[in-house]
Amino acid sequence: MYGALRDIETWLDAPEELRATVFSREASGRREEQVRVVRPVEELWVPLAVFTELAADPVRAEPARLVHACRRIAAWADTNEAPGTRLAFVQAAARLRPRDASFAVEVGRLARELGQHARSESWFRHAVRVSRGSDWPSYAWAYIGLGVLYIRTGNRPGAEALLGRALRTARRRRLGPIAGTAHHHLFHLTTEAGRLREGYEHARAALEAYGADHTQIPALVHDVGRYWLHLGEHERAVPLFESVLGVVPTANDRALAAGNLARALAGAGLRERYEAARAMAVENAGRAQGTYRLAHAYEALAHADLSVGEWARAERSAGVALELASATGDVEVQLIAEAQVTAARSAKAETVSRTVKEPPAAVRQARLLANDLVRVIVPGALSLSLG
Repeated sequence: MYGALRDIETWLDAPEELRATVFSREASGRREEQVRVVRPVEELWVPLAVFTELAADPVRAEPARLVHACRRIAAWADTNEAPGTRLAFVQAAARLRPRDASFAVEVGRLARELGQHARSESWFRHAVRVSRGSDWPSYAWAYIGLGVLYIRTGNRPGAEALLGRALRTARRRRLGPIAGTAHHHLFHLTTEAGRLREGYEHARAALEAYGADHTQIPALVHDVGRYWLHLGEHERAVPLFESVLGVVPTANDRALAAGNLARALAGAGLRERYEAARAMAVENAGRAQGTYRLAHAYEALAHADLSVGEWARAERSAGVALELASATGDVEVQLIAEAQVTAARSAKAETVSRTVKEPPAAVRQARLLANDLVRVIVPGALSLSLG
């Protein structure tokens, strides 16, 4: 498979007039022999045969067939937890179709999730260039991708400007769900900056733009709950995490929701329920596919453990969060986990500081928002009595 990747990269790097000479006469035979010896799974037979044909006759190679072969190998890599292989072949497909902005956006996302920030930014900006005026969804997604990348690397002002551009594009072009995603990320940025009323407006706008059946609704509900944990409003956050737990589809998502539920319950002084939620988080983390969301799940568990004075648990949870965040380049979680490790080792519970005080008007907004967020996941739910 990696021989196939080298072949396609060699072919792409060669000037078109020299492609007839890039492979030796024996190259095709060697590639066939490698495939025969390795005996790949059935899903890879056809795409690898395409690359054997490339080595045999590079002049007549059809880019469309090469793109299809790259995509099939990338799909196989995705289901077999090989993110580096997936990124490599998606990038090869994007190079074969350099004017397809959606491919460039996908490469940017995959590189970002692997912590390859320079590569990610380069591909997102390429997507902006090739999509302007012709592919408005990809144009907006590219700016959202850049905004999220800037959040991950700590550039909040830059992220807000990029997400604002994505939102304006989505509104102008009537791209409702994309506008919802932009509002969703802007909720994070504005509340973190202490602009609570503006943040709650973004959360409500995201809810409306997504629509009731959108797959990102549970993530929005979860993120609002997580912000209320930051404020120390643990009881208010509990029903949001409980509602999310019933609908998220993967072990990775359940690990994160259960971890934050444990944190909310610990902060509310509900020790027995904290133990049950913590056990659920650990169980789902053990069944998770890859590392997606797990750094945040363990960071939440460390918060919970510190709240109830479980110092050894807290150190282990924070240590796992730190290791995972370091591997993916998530600077924010790294900093939090480092502080948690220090707190646990010194046997001092982390004190939740209310760096932001909700004004009365924002408290009212928060209560109404909580009811609406839970109702959209649990139709017919009674209004919540939230402090």
